[in-house]
Order: sequence, then structure tokens, then C-alpha cells
Amino acid sequence: MAESISVKAYKALNHLFNCLHSLPCITYKTVFKIFESKISSILLYVAELWGITNHSCTEQVQIHACKRFICANQNACNDAILADLGRFPVFNYSARRSINIWLPNDRYLKLCYNMLFYYDNTGCTNWVTNIRKHLYENGYGYVWEQQEVAQPEIFLSEYTDRMKCQYVQH
Repeated sequence: MAESISVKAYKALNHLFNCLHSLPCITYKTVFKIFESKISSILLYVAELWGITNHSCTEQVQIHACKRFICANQNACNDAILADLGRFPVFNYSARRSINIWLPNDRYLKLCYNMLFYYDNTGCTNWVTNIRKHLYENGYGYVWEQQEVAQPEIFLSEYTDRMKCQYVQH
């Protein structure tokens, strides 16, 4: 799924840059605002389901956009390019969406989650298994053990900040 989404995002990205080519002076903030609204919406399509796994094909779309915008060589360091433009990996946003859906507040989502949780406890690997591993790897094992968060908005903000800090440290 991530690969087919990446192909669609590449097509939209090329179309975007063809349109932007006619504009001589455009700031990076404007370009990446358009990128977030048009291309990221394609890249993060159904990220709630696959977003907890890092896919290099989705990351390459953003890296390609960054390198093309600043006319960098394709062999330039990807992390340096993202850092120069103040961008974070697509994985940070897809993982946040997965964690957000993990905090179910809808009755039907809760029923589906309970079924997946049961299968995870019996040893079957599924979406809940990936969420559990991700939370433990990033220091949120206590949240997994509680199976709830008192203030989801604050938790998601803290989670996002931690993911960004981990990337910056990397």
C-alpha cells in the first residue's frame, strides 16, 4: 500500500513542481505549505493502519521534494537536507495518526480494537502488536499497560515532541 501511495504522491509532486516552475520567487514556507496540503494528504492516506511501520518509499517522496526545491544533488545527505529545511520524516506524522486512532473513543473502533487486542494476547501479530512495540520502544510502556490516557490531546502533543526530539538526536 505504501508503495502505491508513493507512486501517486510522486506524480502529484511532479505536477506541483511543474506548476511552481512558472513562479519565479516563491518561499520554502509556501512550497511546503502546499506540499503538506496536497502531497502529504496523499502520502498519509490510511496511515492509521500502516503508519506505525517506517516505509522508505514514503520518506523518499519528501526527500525528493526537498532536494528538488533547493536544487541539491541527489547524492546529498538526506538528513542534512531535511534539517536545513526544518522538516521531519513522514514517519513522525504517520505514527502520530496511528497512535491517535489507538486512543479509541468511538464504540465501533473500541470493538475492533478489543478483538485485535485479544489476538495480540494469543500470539498473533497484527496492528495492535505494532502499536505495543512502538509505545514500549519510545518510552510509553506505562501508557500501554494502562490502556488509556487521561488527556489524549496532551499525550499526543508530548508524543509528537518526543518523536521530533528523537529524530533531532539521531
